[in-house]
Amino acid sequence: MKNKIALVTFLIFSGLLISCSPKAEESPWTWLSHQKPMYEMTTAEVDSFLPQLQEKFPNWDARLKALSLNRLGTVYDWHAIGDGCPPDTTPVFTVKKTNCTVQILTNEALALSRSYAQAESLMAYIDYYPVPEGQNPVSYQNRVHFTYDRINTSRFFKDITREIAGPSELDSVHIILNRRKDGTHFLKIPFEKPVTAYYIPIQKVTKDLLKRLPPVCGVDFVRKKMWPLGIMIAHEGMVFNGDTLIHASSEAKKVVKQNFWNYLFRKDGTSAFDGLVFFKFIDVNKPQKQK
Repeated sequence: MKNKIALVTFLIFSGLLISCSPKAEESPWTWLSHQKPMYEMTTAEVDSFLPQLQEKFPNWDARLKALSLNRLGTVYDWHAIGDGCPPDTTPVFTVKKTNCTVQILTNEALALSRSYAQAESLMAYIDYYPVPEGQNPVSYQNRVHFTYDRINTSRFFKDITREIAGPSELDSVHIILNRRKDGTHFLKIPFEKPVTAYYIPIQKVTKDLLKRLPPVCGVDFVRKKMWPLGIMIAHEGMVFNGDTLIHASSEAKKVVKQNFWNYLFRKDGTSAFDGLVFFKFIDVNKPQKQK
């Protein structure tokens, strides 16, 4: 009888302990899977989402990955953003539509921000050249129109191509950004800039080389046929773990996720691209190590 009483008491207290024990904390990725895609969110919902995103993904790389996954399916629009003033009155920021470059710029802004308004205001710095204090940087002429210049001059991005590839895996070209072969400007703005641009020729791209990539980075796709126009880069996206590409696809008309290698190379081994450039997204809210 005493043994039965002891057993019942044990079971009762075991049940109490189980029922009173804290529930397992929800994984951040599980939380993310329950969120609306941002393109369906209202501004108020974005304002609620972004602080939670920062709290659940304090790691910068993980936050960028979470943002990219949440924004899958965002509709492609070649003219997704502008300057909010003439000659391009399209707003400077949106989460409703995107193109390949806008996806890069807005992901950087959103990853740094705790509200829609903060991300929107950051675009004045992410998408434009610095100006003297007190001046407004937002104008069509002051916009950073050329991707290769952006990743080599902006404090929000950093070209890491020469950190990934050795000298024998690199090639370079001297190009004057925005100057056509005939000497005219591609964009009708008073901007041209000579650069020596380093890239990895597509023939040098191997799976072993892609294993050297950081967990999260940006990728720029080089097409030589663009060079006579004064353009170095034809397309861009984000690469995760060296094997997954997320980008705004003009063919799919939305943001998609696909195998990076399979995107680079057709079944016959040929490629639509002539080379690659890689870059990092910089967490400017975090103190940077001095060189």
